[in-house]
Amino acid sequence: MPLNELGYDLPITDPVGVVSAQTATGIQAAVDALPATGGTVNLKAGEYDCDAPIVINKPNVALIGADQRASVINSTHTGICIDLGPLATEFEIHDLTVIGLSR
Repeated sequence: MPLNELGYDLPITDPVGVVSAQTATGIQAAVDALPATGGTVNLKAGEYDCDAPIVINKPNVALIGADQRASVINSTHTGICIDLGPLATEFEIHDLTVIGLSR
């Protein structure tokens, strides 16, 4: 598979969001950049500070880490870390750890 500039494998048929910063804002920007039909956001190994909710409100979105122990989203606030809106059907999350709240 081809690689993008950050070293992520790029599936040919699935839109991929690029995480530009290891924060909730970086993850949110990658989710927002996906088309209305969804796609995959790949998180490289590392810790991602969740200082604001990551809102998923489109179908068929997947958050995929490098490995369950290698990609970690840490909630740094008292609110929800991952907020699934009413359009977030077929949501997937795997190969990462989320520490904090989600709904």
